Amino acid sequence: MVLNCEMCGSSLNVNKAINDVVVCEYCDSATNIHGFIHLNMSSDQRAAALMKRGFVLTEFGIWDKAKFVLKKAVEYDSENAKAYLGLLMVDTKSTKEELLYLHKEMLSNYENYHKALQFADVELKGRLESYNHKIEERIREEEIRRQKQQREMEQKQREEDAKMQALKEKEEEEREKTVVNITIFTFVIILVIIIIVIVRAVG
Repeated sequence: MVLNCEMCGSSLNVNKAINDVVVCEYCDSATNIHGFIHLNMSSDQRAAALMKRGFVLTEFGIWDKAKFVLKKAVEYDSENAKAYLGLLMVDTKSTKEELLYLHKEMLSNYENYHKALQFADVELKGRLESYNHKIEERIREEEIRRQKQQREMEQKQREEDAKMQALKEKEEEEREKTVVNITIFTFVIILVIIIIVIVRAVG
Protein backbone atom coordinates (compact mmCIF):
# COMPACT_ATOMS: atom_id res chain seq x y z
CA MET A 1 0.00 0.00 0.00
CA VAL A 2 1.48 3.34 -1.10
CA LEU A 3 0.51 6.35 0.96
CA ASN A 4 1.70 9.93 0.66
CA CYS A 5 1.68 12.69 3.26
CA GLU A 6 -1.34 14.97 2.93
CA MET A 7 0.87 17.96 3.70
CA CYS A 8 4.19 17.59 1.91
CA GLY A 9 3.57 14.65 -0.39
CA SER A 10 6.44 12.46 0.87
CA SER A 11 6.01 8.68 1.11
CA LEU A 12 4.67 7.33 4.39
CA ASN A 13 5.52 4.05 6.07
CA VAL A 14 2.11 2.55 6.91
CA ASN A 15 3.82 -0.05 9.12
CA LYS A 16 4.54 2.77 11.57
CA ALA A 17 0.86 3.71 11.87
CA ILE A 18 -0.62 4.01 15.36
CA ASN A 19 -4.42 3.73 15.59
CA ASP A 20 -4.52 3.89 11.76
CA VAL A 21 -2.65 7.22 11.75
CA VAL A 22 0.91 7.59 10.48
CA VAL A 23 3.03 10.69 11.16
CA CYS A 24 5.20 12.05 8.36
CA GLU A 25 8.87 11.88 9.30
CA TYR A 26 9.55 15.06 7.32
CA CYS A 27 6.83 17.52 8.26
CA ASP A 28 5.19 15.78 11.24
CA SER A 29 1.73 15.91 9.63
CA ALA A 30 -0.67 13.11 10.57
CA THR A 31 -2.40 11.10 7.86
CA ASN A 32 -5.04 8.37 8.30
CA ILE A 33 -4.03 5.25 6.39
CA HIS A 34 -7.64 4.79 5.27
CA GLY A 35 -7.71 8.25 3.76
CA PHE A 36 -10.14 9.79 6.25
CA ILE A 37 -7.93 12.81 6.88
CA HIS A 38 -7.90 15.40 4.13
CA LEU A 39 -6.38 18.76 4.86
CA ASN A 40 -8.56 21.56 3.64
CA MET A 41 -5.71 24.04 3.22
CA SER A 42 -4.73 26.46 0.49
CA SER A 43 -1.29 26.30 -1.12
CA ASP A 44 -0.23 29.36 0.87
CA GLN A 45 -1.36 27.74 4.12
CA ARG A 46 0.50 24.54 3.29
CA ALA A 47 3.60 26.56 2.41
CA ALA A 48 3.39 28.45 5.72
CA ALA A 49 2.97 25.24 7.70
CA LEU A 50 5.88 23.56 5.90
CA MET A 51 8.01 26.67 6.34
CA LYS A 52 7.43 26.63 10.11
CA ARG A 53 8.38 22.96 10.24
CA GLY A 54 11.46 23.67 8.12
CA PHE A 55 12.64 26.35 10.54
CA VAL A 56 12.22 23.97 13.50
CA LEU A 57 14.34 21.36 11.70
CA THR A 58 16.90 24.02 10.81
CA GLU A 59 17.16 25.17 14.41
CA PHE A 60 18.10 21.61 15.40
CA GLY A 61 20.54 21.27 12.50
CA ILE A 62 18.55 18.51 10.73
CA TRP A 63 19.66 19.86 7.37
CA ASP A 64 18.44 17.19 4.92
CA LYS A 65 14.88 17.14 6.25
CA ALA A 66 14.82 20.92 6.59
CA LYS A 67 15.88 21.30 2.96
CA PHE A 68 13.23 18.81 1.82
CA VAL A 69 10.42 20.51 3.73
CA LEU A 70 11.43 24.05 2.73
CA LYS A 71 11.69 23.07 -0.92
CA LYS A 72 8.17 21.69 -0.64
CA ALA A 73 7.11 25.02 0.83
CA VAL A 74 8.38 26.97 -2.19
CA GLU A 75 6.70 24.45 -4.49
CA TYR A 76 3.40 25.48 -2.90
CA ASP A 77 4.35 29.17 -2.76
CA SER A 78 7.18 30.15 -5.11
CA GLU A 79 7.25 33.70 -3.72
CA ASN A 80 7.64 32.76 -0.06
CA ALA A 81 10.67 34.83 0.96
CA LYS A 82 10.94 33.24 4.39
CA ALA A 83 11.09 29.76 2.90
CA TYR A 84 14.00 30.91 0.72
CA LEU A 85 15.55 32.39 3.85
CA GLY A 86 15.24 28.97 5.48
CA LEU A 87 16.91 27.36 2.47
CA LEU A 88 19.70 29.92 2.72
CA MET A 89 20.15 28.96 6.36
CA VAL A 90 20.40 25.33 5.27
CA ASP A 91 22.95 26.29 2.59
CA THR A 92 25.10 28.04 5.18
CA LYS A 93 24.42 25.59 8.04
CA SER A 94 23.08 28.44 10.20
CA THR A 95 20.72 27.29 12.95
CA LYS A 96 19.38 30.84 13.48
CA GLU A 97 18.82 33.71 11.09
CA GLU A 98 20.96 36.10 13.15
CA LEU A 99 23.93 33.74 12.75
CA LEU A 100 24.01 34.20 8.97
CA TYR A 101 26.53 37.05 9.26
CA LEU A 102 29.05 34.58 10.74
CA HIS A 103 29.19 32.53 7.55
CA LYS A 104 32.65 32.42 5.94
CA GLU A 105 31.39 33.14 2.40
CA MET A 106 29.34 35.99 0.98
CA LEU A 107 25.62 35.23 1.15
CA SER A 108 25.33 36.75 -2.31
CA ASN A 109 27.14 33.62 -3.60
CA TYR A 110 23.95 31.63 -2.94
CA GLU A 111 20.91 31.50 -5.21
CA ASN A 112 18.53 31.32 -2.25
CA TYR A 113 19.89 34.66 -0.98
CA HIS A 114 18.82 36.34 -4.21
CA LYS A 115 15.48 34.51 -4.18
CA ALA A 116 14.83 35.66 -0.62
CA LEU A 117 15.76 39.25 -1.53
CA GLN A 118 13.51 39.15 -4.59
CA PHE A 119 10.39 38.38 -2.56
CA ALA A 120 11.33 39.85 0.83
CA ASP A 121 9.59 42.78 2.46
CA VAL A 122 11.64 45.88 3.30
CA GLU A 123 12.53 44.67 6.79
CA LEU A 124 13.75 41.20 5.76
CA LYS A 125 15.59 42.61 2.76
CA GLY A 126 17.38 45.09 5.02
CA ARG A 127 18.43 42.33 7.43
CA LEU A 128 19.73 40.09 4.67
CA GLU A 129 21.72 42.88 3.05
CA SER A 130 23.12 43.81 6.46
CA TYR A 131 24.30 40.23 7.07
CA ASN A 132 25.93 40.15 3.66
CA HIS A 133 27.59 43.52 4.23
CA LYS A 134 29.00 42.38 7.59
CA ILE A 135 30.48 39.29 5.93
CA GLU A 136 31.97 41.47 3.20
CA GLU A 137 33.56 43.75 5.80
CA ARG A 138 34.94 40.77 7.74
CA ILE A 139 36.39 39.20 4.60
CA ARG A 140 37.99 42.52 3.67
CA GLU A 141 39.45 42.95 7.17
CA GLU A 142 40.74 39.37 7.13
CA GLU A 143 42.37 40.02 3.75
CA ILE A 144 44.01 43.18 5.09
CA ARG A 145 45.30 41.21 8.10
CA ARG A 146 46.51 38.44 5.82
CA GLN A 147 48.35 40.90 3.59
CA LYS A 148 49.87 42.60 6.65
CA GLN A 149 51.04 39.26 8.03
CA GLN A 150 52.44 38.39 4.61
CA ARG A 151 54.38 41.67 4.48
CA GLU A 152 55.67 41.13 8.02
CA MET A 153 56.79 37.60 7.15
CA GLU A 154 58.50 38.83 3.98
CA GLN A 155 60.22 41.63 5.94
CA LYS A 156 61.35 39.15 8.59
CA GLN A 157 62.67 36.86 5.86
CA ARG A 158 64.57 39.74 4.26
CA GLU A 159 66.10 40.60 7.64
CA GLU A 160 67.10 36.97 8.19
CA ASP A 161 68.57 36.80 4.69
CA ALA A 162 70.51 40.02 5.35
CA LYS A 163 71.89 38.62 8.61
CA MET A 164 72.92 35.40 6.90
CA GLN A 165 74.59 37.36 4.09
CA ALA A 166 76.45 39.55 6.59
CA LEU A 167 77.57 36.43 8.49
CA LYS A 168 78.79 34.81 5.28
CA GLU A 169 80.68 37.98 4.32
CA LYS A 170 82.28 38.13 7.78
CA GLU A 171 83.30 34.48 7.61
CA GLU A 172 84.75 35.03 4.12
CA GLU A 173 86.67 38.07 5.36
CA GLU A 174 88.06 36.09 8.29
CA ARG A 175 89.10 33.28 5.94
CA GLU A 176 90.89 35.77 3.71
CA LYS A 177 92.70 37.25 6.73
CA THR A 178 93.71 33.78 7.85
CA VAL A 179 95.11 32.98 4.40
CA VAL A 180 97.05 36.26 4.36
CA ASN A 181 98.42 35.63 7.87
CA ILE A 182 99.48 32.10 6.95
CA THR A 183 101.14 33.39 3.79
CA ILE A 184 103.03 36.07 5.69
CA PHE A 185 104.05 33.59 8.40
CA THR A 186 105.24 31.11 5.77
CA PHE A 187 107.20 33.85 3.98
CA VAL A 188 108.87 34.90 7.23
CA ILE A 189 109.82 31.31 8.08
CA ILE A 190 111.31 30.79 4.64
CA LEU A 191 113.19 34.09 4.91
CA VAL A 192 114.58 33.13 8.31
CA ILE A 193 115.69 29.74 6.97
CA ILE A 194 117.42 31.43 4.01
CA ILE A 195 119.22 33.86 6.33
CA ILE A 196 120.35 31.00 8.58
CA VAL A 197 121.64 29.06 5.59
CA ILE A 198 123.54 32.09 4.27
CA VAL A 199 125.05 32.87 7.66
CA ARG A 200 126.25 29.29 8.08
CA ALA A 201 127.66 29.27 4.56
CA VAL A 202 129.59 32.51 5.12
CA GLY A 203 130.82 31.42 8.53
